[in-house]
Amino acid sequence: MNWSPLPFGKYKGQTLPQVICSDPSWFLWAMRKGVFKYQHASEGDVLYRRTKAIKIPKRHPEKFALEHRYDGDGRYEGFYIVQKAELPYSKYNVRSPHLDITEVNARHQREWHNFIRDFRKHYFGGKYITEIRCDQFFRDDSNFLDP
Repeated sequence: MNWSPLPFGKYKGQTLPQVICSDPSWFLWAMRKGVFKYQHASEGDVLYRRTKAIKIPKRHPEKFALEHRYDGDGRYEGFYIVQKAELPYSKYNVRSPHLDITEVNARHQREWHNFIRDFRKHYFGGKYITEIRCDQFFRDDSNFLDP
């Protein structure tokens, strides 16, 4: 699938995968509000499904879990990929067999920065999430449970 640049708003000229990689909270808000029309609505539907089913980037993903970490006040600290056999780091953490961006309970933009930092670390090897890398990641069916 080729991604179309947005013709409006603060992300004008960017594709939806680029928006997800830089501001996932805006993408999720826009999907809930039905902001996208025509081509972007169909692209948004595909990408929304994909954001709910991102595979763990390990050789044997079934042996790992993705652990969202929260502090005692419920602030989102980020996520880690841990072996399923490990005990949870804290009672406030939430584990999942895959990454579902819609499950991130970040209440403030600075908390989303923690998510983006860890997304970059685990899924892009710590490299900058460029336009090309982001578009390729969301185009590659092998990154998702339900392409």
